[in-house]
Amino acid sequence: MWILIIFILANKSDKAKLNYDAYFKQEKLVAAIVFFNRSL
Repeated sequence: MWILIIFILANKSDKAKLNYDAYFKQEKLVAAIVFFNRSL
């Protein structure tokens, strides 16, 4: 749901697109950390 909203905002302004890119990178970082912690 939130991803869809952010995606729509990203199409409307460059600033929102930068926020979307940063959010996406942060999500991948969190997922990597969670995966790493589970593998310990």
